[in-house]
Amino acid sequence: MQAERTTVAEQSEDAIMAVVDDAGDHEQFVIADTTRDDAWVTVDADESLLLDEWR
Repeated sequence: MQAERTTVAEQSEDAIMAVVDDAGDHEQFVIADTTRDDAWVTVDADESLLLDEWR
């Protein structure tokens, strides 16, 4: 049996987005690459760092 293969369309740019999701019991900070499947990460919003703290 041959493995079924699919290819991802070539993209010239990544599309990284960030959002605060407040749909659940608590807010989550979500970072996602919208050009790829399952390419996202979340963190509780109250545990995320301010940009000035990263510098």
